[in-house]
Amino acid sequence: MEKNKKLNLRMRLALFYSAFLIISCSNNKHISNNVKSANTYFIQGKIENMDSGIVFLGTYDTTQKGALIFLDSAKILNSYFYFKDQLSKPLISRFKIKDEHVWPYSHYFVLDTGTTNVKLFKDSMANSVIFAHKSTEQYNAFNKKLHDLEVSFDSNFSLRDKGIISADSLAKLEKAFYNKKSGLLLQQVKTNPDLLVSAFIVKNNLNYEIEIPTLQKIYNLLADKNNYYSRSILNYLNVLIAKTKTGIGSQAPSFDITDNNNQKITNETFKGKYLLIDFWASWCPGCREENPNLVDAYKKFAGKGLEMMSVSVDVNKQRWEDAIEKDHLSWIQVCDFKSVDSNKIARDFGITLIPANFLIDKEGKIVAKDLSGQDLVKQLQRFLEKD
Repeated sequence: MEKNKKLNLRMRLALFYSAFLIISCSNNKHISNNVKSANTYFIQGKIENMDSGIVFLGTYDTTQKGALIFLDSAKILNSYFYFKDQLSKPLISRFKIKDEHVWPYSHYFVLDTGTTNVKLFKDSMANSVIFAHKSTEQYNAFNKKLHDLEVSFDSNFSLRDKGIISADSLAKLEKAFYNKKSGLLLQQVKTNPDLLVSAFIVKNNLNYEIEIPTLQKIYNLLADKNNYYSRSILNYLNVLIAKTKTGIGSQAPSFDITDNNNQKITNETFKGKYLLIDFWASWCPGCREENPNLVDAYKKFAGKGLEMMSVSVDVNKQRWEDAIEKDHLSWIQVCDFKSVDSNKIARDFGITLIPANFLIDKEGKIVAKDLSGQDLVKQLQRFLEKD
């Protein structure tokens, strides 16, 4: 979290609890009398202020290459729509309408067998009303608690701006906020260890402030450790542990990768030289803003004992290559297109935020990290001139 900006309140849900009448569309192409009801989901929905069009039903894209993996679509007839199909296991899902809106998606819910009643709002899809199963009720309840906690903390920024509290006090309040948030996650899993949505909630609220023992407890409590969300939690736990081993003075983790020129790159490639290894992505504004400083540093020190390597956590090859060209990144570039969750070198270096970088000396030890702006050139000059 940027300390000088307000918290991004990720979920501002309007929770409506009054019942509404749903009329199904009997001519929908998905209706089938041959589907066994025990393995079937039914969605009966209405969308305000939209008499026709298409509603898409999708599930969370675990590849992280898109916003949604589409499962099915339904026509809107006189504001109503209807889905019916078989389902082998619960899925984290949400709706999208075929319309050009700033936020065309509903909030997430758990798609399960049985009936789900839905009310969507064309001009405010994030305020969807979804009456589903226990899992969705749990998800909505958690987000309400988190929303209240975020709003309460958010008020401290105005107090800081007015001089009522100091920056140090705000930092302490921020730490307390993260501790309370971690407590909410732990309580969710303690109460509902067998629900897929519990793992989903934790995965979507992971942050570098969560303490390792707390996250270890959360992971141990999860009943199903073999779904994508639980595996992501374990990956993040391992990253936090790795982060404790990549402090200044530590030996840099080993790596064996291939660069954008199809050349094999290992720690031995840089033996006898200083290496600045930078972690970034084409979609990261802070990374792109810092790239000109890296370009200047490379021009200044490339022939004076410094090598540089940028490790991207992009999943889109074309965007990665376009950014390299646009930002004039002429040094070694590597990317495995597996996202930050699966990028081995990023995990081994304990990367929780980007941009991030490490300066590694001739013996392979980390001597500085997270250098930026004018400090980047100053520190590089200090180390290179010393040798």
